[in-house]
Amino acid sequence: MNKLPTFCALAVVLLQSLGLSAQSVIPTSWIAPPPRDTISQYPYCTSFEQDDSLWFAARTRGQGLGSFVRGNPQKPRISGARTGSAAWYIGPDSTYNNYDSSVLYLPAFQVQKDSLYLIDFHANWSMDFFPWGSAVYGDGFTIERHVGVIESWETFGQLDTLAPYSWYNSLALALRNFSIPPNNFGYGWTARSQGYERQQQLYKAPANGVLRLRFRFGSDDAFTGEGVAIDDFCFQKISAAAVATSTKPNEDLMAVKLFPNPSNGSSTLSMHFNRAETIRLVVTNTLGQVVWQRQQPIEEGVQQMELQLPAAAYGLHFLHWESATQKGHLRWLVQP
Repeated sequence: MNKLPTFCALAVVLLQSLGLSAQSVIPTSWIAPPPRDTISQYPYCTSFEQDDSLWFAARTRGQGLGSFVRGNPQKPRISGARTGSAAWYIGPDSTYNNYDSSVLYLPAFQVQKDSLYLIDFHANWSMDFFPWGSAVYGDGFTIERHVGVIESWETFGQLDTLAPYSWYNSLALALRNFSIPPNNFGYGWTARSQGYERQQQLYKAPANGVLRLRFRFGSDDAFTGEGVAIDDFCFQKISAAAVATSTKPNEDLMAVKLFPNPSNGSSTLSMHFNRAETIRLVVTNTLGQVVWQRQQPIEEGVQQMELQLPAAAYGLHFLHWESATQKGHLRWLVQP
């Protein structure tokens, strides 16, 4: 039986009785986050232009507040906030520490059993990564969910671009202790984004209660990069009917599906078109190099297009599409 959580709880009480700060003595991966106001009115949206005490930075290794700061990033790739002049980002230096484990705590959200909630934000990232075997390893960031009274966290969601919403682009990050089993391989985002990319995830509350989330960034003691910037965050309650009936291609990510993903380079792209037109498809690698492209006529309705990348085109790719009525891109992980 693991007695560590009980020991930590007693230690926190003892330290408080002595007038000491538990967070300054016990690693933040062991203790619960400081209490914050709970959000219960939705939608809750912020672009971080105002200093909001509901968001706060920390680290899970060592002391201090961690590497997340609120401000206007000025780096070669991550230049500026998405809107306004403020975002939360890894800084303030041009590159991050090569042995980092920092967290950004979100507000607590009041949720109701069986209700649906949408987590929606934009992120711009650039960090060390390298393909190895059947996955893409490297530095990265993820979202974790609090799962206990004492400080225990697990990865929130998994690599899933099939629907209902795209989430994560890496099967495994080099930092192994991103979260507790069974997610200790660290699903998350790595490599480089194409500027600010929108990320969305549905959450169905299993019970009445409070949902606590945090962003987590980690590096693996090797090479470094610029890190990540997070902006324009929204948490809102939505109806199941709205998810099922929405047909706006640029707002409903269920309208575009790539499967299987990950794959060996052979996948099917499914899209809905309101009229006959021509679509251009382009696949690029993380360096922006074109590895495959095609242009073809499309009929009205749901269309499925078979895609086949060249042999040995392994690693993380971006599939771009553009027609007279639609434009977008998604991530495609190709494995041996």
